[in-house]
Amino acid sequence: MLAKVGDLKAGVAKVAASERDLIKSRAERMAVVRRENLQREEADTDKLNRRFMELDARRQQEIELAHAAAEARGAWIHRAYHASKSALADRAQGVKDRRIGQVQGSIMRNRQARQEELAKAKLDHGEFLAKVAAGRAVRRDLGKAVLKTFRSYQLLIHGRFHGNAAAGNDMGQEGDPYRSHALMLENTGVAAEAAADANRLPLVRLFRLIPLWVILVVVAGMHLWYSFRPGGAGITPALPSFAISMGTLILLWLVGLVTGLPLVRRASSALASARAYEMAAEKQSVARLAALDAEIQKENASEGESLSETFRESDSDWKAGLAEGQKKLDRKFSALPARLESLY
Repeated sequence: MLAKVGDLKAGVAKVAASERDLIKSRAERMAVVRRENLQREEADTDKLNRRFMELDARRQQEIELAHAAAEARGAWIHRAYHASKSALADRAQGVKDRRIGQVQGSIMRNRQARQEELAKAKLDHGEFLAKVAAGRAVRRDLGKAVLKTFRSYQLLIHGRFHGNAAAGNDMGQEGDPYRSHALMLENTGVAAEAAADANRLPLVRLFRLIPLWVILVVVAGMHLWYSFRPGGAGITPALPSFAISMGTLILLWLVGLVTGLPLVRRASSALASARAYEMAAEKQSVARLAALDAEIQKENASEGESLSETFRESDSDWKAGLAEGQKKLDRKFSALPARLESLY
């Protein structure tokens, strides 16, 4: 019985020892597990901390990049704004300069053309006056020739070629100078024909070659010689012959005057008309040149006023266009940051 009790105690002691060993072993395993769990927790905590640090660093980097991008966008917007503003001013100035340049170019071309026209008109005027002067010389020579043809009658016809009778009518400054010059030449031709016809009249030619007073002196001398020659009968018997001779000569002289007077009238009238047309041609040419010069000066002044008005209008349009463009530019760039933010 005691032996059984002892065996039972020994068994109980053995079981207790085994249980203690089991508890100890379990405690040791639990300690190992706790230590491993603690190590895993510490490792997980370290890993999580490192992850947080990585995320924080990445976030900080993203924030810095975002700030840098925002600053870059701001700088780009600033540069783009000023570049657009400068381009706007350049475009507005370009439009203004082109408009003024076109007007100035047109004015310069017009003035050059008018100056060339005026220079040509002055050259034509000089050549025209030379033609008129040549015609004047012909007219004067022709007048002298007619007076020379009728030199025995100069005391009677001289007034027709000089003074008021030869002045003709004043044609004034109106009309075509070339038409007046043509009429001058036409009348000079009429006078030349009259002079040629006068030279074909026998009595006119006779008294042009031998003046009346010379013939009268010769006839008187012959009668005196006949009357007072040795054996002459004196002056009384010669008086009838002397009177008949003198009367015949004077009659022939008067016949020459009467036959030549229509030609004298035609020549003097034609020369007077030629002189009037000559003066008219000169005045009309001078007036035409002066009118052209005055017209050019007026057009130049008008174009100068037009250019000044173009300057004022262009400057006003430039300011208005620049102000309107500036408003549009400000509206566009004021909305640009928000649009860029939405894109990023």
